[in-house]
Amino acid sequence: MRMVADFFELEGWHTFYLGANMPAQAVVDTVVVRGAQVLGISATISSHLRAVEEVIRMVRARADCHGVKIMVGGYPFLIAPDLWRKVGADGSAPNAQDATVLGKRLVHESRWAASGSR
Repeated sequence: MRMVADFFELEGWHTFYLGANMPAQAVVDTVVVRGAQVLGISATISSHLRAVEEVIRMVRARADCHGVKIMVGGYPFLIAPDLWRKVGADGSAPNAQDATVLGKRLVHESRWAASGSR
């Protein structure tokens, strides 16, 4: 995730890296306080998927997180490319460079939908 955050910074994004094993509520609180548009979550092994789902569920449940796009990545998402849908994310990317492309697309689509331009 640190490398992904670095790639986003190189693309001009303002990022904040929360680190590994951050409690779900702390992640949600940080998203709210910082006004995040995109949240990236990484899982290194499949036993971490429940924690990923929990963070996503908590973000989706908060009215003040409406519109936050959630991207996931890591080994479980590489071996099961459609897994991001099952955990409730908005997308997944296999590497940091593709993640920046996905992030731009998700934010652009969100802005487009909010303006009623579809």
